[in-house]
Amino acid sequence: IKDLKIDKKINSKILIGPEGDFSVKEIKQIKSMKNCISFSLGEKILRSETAAIAALTLFNNLID
Repeated sequence: IKDLKIDKKINSKILIGPEGDFSVKEIKQIKSMKNCISFSLGEKILRSETAAIAALTLFNNLID
C-alpha cells in the first residue's frame, strides 16, 4: 500500500467485509474485478463502524 496512489478522478469504492468474513465465492468474485485492490487493516477483527473509519482514513491519505 505504501506506493499506492488513488486517482480522485476515478469513481472509487470501499468494500468492508461482513461479520464472519466473505465466502470463498465472494472473495473470488471481488478479486476478479478490474482495478480491485485488496488489503487488510490488520490481524485484529474490527467492528464494521471502526473498519469504515480506518479504511476511510487510509483512503484519504492515498488520494493523489
